[in-house]
Amino acid sequence: MTVYARQANGDLARLRTISGANTRLCQPTSLFLDSGHGEIAATNDGGSAANPDSITVYGWNADGNVAPLRRIFGPNTLLGNPAGVAVDAGNNWLVVVNNSRNSITIYSRTADGDAAPLRQISGSETLLKRPEGVALDTTNNEIAVTNSGNKSVTVYSLVTAAGNAAPLRSIGGSNTGLNDPRGIAIDTVHNELLVANEGGDSVLVYSRTATGDVAPLRKIVGNTTKLDEPDGIAVDLAHDQIVVTNAGNRESIAIFSRLATGNTAPVRLFAAAALGLEEPVSVAVSAGRPVAP
Repeated sequence: MTVYARQANGDLARLRTISGANTRLCQPTSLFLDSGHGEIAATNDGGSAANPDSITVYGWNADGNVAPLRRIFGPNTLLGNPAGVAVDAGNNWLVVVNNSRNSITIYSRTADGDAAPLRQISGSETLLKRPEGVALDTTNNEIAVTNSGNKSVTVYSLVTAAGNAAPLRSIGGSNTGLNDPRGIAIDTVHNELLVANEGGDSVLVYSRTATGDVAPLRKIVGNTTKLDEPDGIAVDLAHDQIVVTNAGNRESIAIFSRLATGNTAPVRLFAAAALGLEEPVSVAVSAGRPVAP
């Protein structure tokens, strides 16, 4: 995991790097900044006995070959190729989507070791199929998930959904433009839901409450955008911007105006060997250093 100045542009060196055997990082697929507790959570798509699927948690200022503060792994966790992670600081929950199990598992935020989830959302009625990204709407108590297997976005109750629970809403169909959706973000200030659409080299923006086969409100797409297999997405409300990672050949981070649409150029684009970017798949933006917990 690499950390950069928010205003980075061009070929700028990273501020910090979390890397090495002690970190227990193994094919990290997603990260979440828990500013309320001064921690960083990551999913690891390990898939082997030596490096099993796991969730690792680090201190906010972690740097170098540091061991995690906590590590969730083992058969009781029900992890299966974990792809997305988010923290509900208010309820002290850690929420994970599992790509190979077609499930969502919810743990105590401070869970450690071979910890069983508090709840699991799984089954045919959930419409989960190869889930990739997850975002929490703690204002409206909802979980939003991207599904690459059926090209959809599904939304569940954050508080009550469990077992074979049907989604509250589902976005899918030819009008949506969804094609291998990956990262997802929720903007409750402007009531919008944003998706990094890897298969379409695009960013799609919907109404937060959109449902069915609906067209996006806005779409960022085209050669000028420099989007190339976009995987991760974050909304920087403090600066009215969207941040996107490109895991394709461009291996870059692109920043757009929040209201960007069509074949528009990014406000900033940075990518180079000095940045340490290698198939970047997830991104998060910090408004500042957290208050010490």
